[in-house]
Amino acid sequence: MRRDTPTSLTDASPAARQYACMSAVKGRKVRGSAGEPVVLLQGRVIPAARDAAREAADELGISIAAYLEALVLADAEQRMVRPQAPYVQEVLPVSA
Repeated sequence: MRRDTPTSLTDASPAARQYACMSAVKGRKVRGSAGEPVVLLQGRVIPAARDAAREAADELGISIAAYLEALVLADAEQRMVRPQAPYVQEVLPVSA
């Protein structure tokens, strides 16, 4: 089965390898994945939401993808509610 997208840069054409190290927005750094695999996340939003994400990412000097990743992870972390263990007073031996 032929895949249009190479699974790694070593499988990519020389032209693809040349552009793989370029950022999508001029002047921004290329975001490394720190060895973690990355996956495609797509969704349709109203233009105002896209523009807001683009402006926020521009202010931070990061890509929209990096901004959305940080936003999703921060939201998930905030929503993780862990019930606190009930407080139990420990009884210590008293020496007289």
